[in-house]
Amino acid sequence: MKKIIFSSFIAAGAICLMTTVGCKKNALDFDENDKSIAEESMVSNQVAGDFGSIGNDLLENGSTANFRTAAGCATVTKTGNGTDSTITAIFDGNVACKDGRVRSGEIKLTYSGNFNTPGFKAKLTLTNFKTDGKSISGTGNFTSKNVINLARTIQLDLNFLITEGTLSSTYNYGLFMVVPSDKKSFTIDSLTCIGTSTSNVGYTLKVTSPIIKKADCKWIGQGKIELTKSGNTTPRVLDFGDGTCDSKATITVGSLVKEIDLK
Repeated sequence: MKKIIFSSFIAAGAICLMTTVGCKKNALDFDENDKSIAEESMVSNQVAGDFGSIGNDLLENGSTANFRTAAGCATVTKTGNGTDSTITAIFDGNVACKDGRVRSGEIKLTYSGNFNTPGFKAKLTLTNFKTDGKSISGTGNFTSKNVINLARTIQLDLNFLITEGTLSSTYNYGLFMVVPSDKKSFTIDSLTCIGTSTSNVGYTLKVTSPIIKKADCKWIGQGKIELTKSGNTTPRVLDFGDGTCDSKATITVGSLVKEIDLK
């Protein structure tokens, strides 16, 4: 993604210097913490999508086949006979998964019934789980809605907290995602989220263009999300890009655009 130069900021600064009254902050200007809030929300989208994709892998294959490297990044065990069953993935913490991220800790899915039956449900729980050093705690419900031409539509309802160092952010997600038959990507078609940033700013998220992430890429590569902060009706548009596997994204407020670097 091309880097954007903001000549409008330079011009605005010049006007401020030339006037005696100074500049009043425009309603469409970026707040000081807009960039960090956008970065945090983009990470949360990636985490939510990964839970759906990993959960699908575990339930469909009984393994993390689509996330494994040659050495493998998780050990999977299954107990039960389908009526009351548990699948547990314990991530190595040293070996990167296929997407280049290092995970540690445990993801557990408990369920009853056949995964291929529409309406199948599983409960997701996390124990000492980390992705690239970020601690993620919470629970979720996983529902298989339908399977068409081997592509599965999943509904996820998630509540989780992301902690890095002494800072934490919280998320309440509801989303629909599609995992295609080749399992090489996932697409989030619909998403709602209520989040609270590490700076204690509340906001909501919704998808305006489908989010697409490739299984072998660290970052979401395509899609747009609208972020609306509490008490501020002006939306921030988060753009993940054109499908290129890179860490670049943008945040737009009105006609102002900033580039951000995803973690």
